[in-house]
Amino acid sequence: MKTTDIFLILVALFIAFPGFSQKKEQKLYEKYYARVQEKNYPEAMNLLNKFIAKNPQSESLPDLYCKKAGVYVELNNLDSAIAGLTMAYEKDHSFKEAIRLRGNLYYTQDKLDKAMADYDLALRIDSTFADAYSNKALTYKKQERMTEACANFQKALQYGYVDAYHMIRKYCDTNSVTMQRYLLKSLTTPAADETYGFSEKNPIKIGISVQRERTYLSMLRDSHGEALRYKRLGSCCAYTNTRSVMGMALCDHYELELDGKIKSLYISMYDYEEPKIPQGLQSVSNLNK
Repeated sequence: MKTTDIFLILVALFIAFPGFSQKKEQKLYEKYYARVQEKNYPEAMNLLNKFIAKNPQSESLPDLYCKKAGVYVELNNLDSAIAGLTMAYEKDHSFKEAIRLRGNLYYTQDKLDKAMADYDLALRIDSTFADAYSNKALTYKKQERMTEACANFQKALQYGYVDAYHMIRKYCDTNSVTMQRYLLKSLTTPAADETYGFSEKNPIKIGISVQRERTYLSMLRDSHGEALRYKRLGSCCAYTNTRSVMGMALCDHYELELDGKIKSLYISMYDYEEPKIPQGLQSVSNLNK
């Protein structure tokens, strides 16, 4: 089992679930977290077991069984950790996160069928559960089923798991509708440099595809909030680029009508940096806030 996998599971088990407002639960959580920070896991487990035995009707039981699972992971007792998460779900059948985390433990053991079954169960509880889509995607990737992996990364991004964007860029078709919509939502940062986009030496680095250029341009607004009028003049302005076939790349040259003036805008499809808003322009993402 990878150390990073265990760390992520532990973070979720120890801190992802909110405590409850009752004073006795609050005191328990304070003592529990103190023992965890001290790495006194036997005493942390003892606190949880005593509380559960004395308070069998507590509304906190699903969360407490997850906390027990976290301690068992620290003790490298994954079977008991899985049992704890199973009990958490039995106590609350809407507890999608407990099932997802159980799937993650199966994933670290290479029990991929069981992991996938848990992610699917979590998605039956909540069909918009972005983390579960991301975990499904990673499971498909581990099985080298990249078509299914990319479809689930797209779902994860669609429902708000922003980090899926990086996985899509690395492994999948970055020109999908979902990626273009993400780009639309993410263009919010103004450029600090007044030459950004307006000089062939400082082009907007949008990455592969004319479609992405069109998406980017469709987001820009003039100073009055109106959509830009533009036309593509062609390619120009060769520069060195080690990723292109010939060792050179070109910019696409656009002509804009901006506040009654004609200006040139330069966009590169051969490189990618997080797109910004050229000075004097606005973004529909900011205008819609």
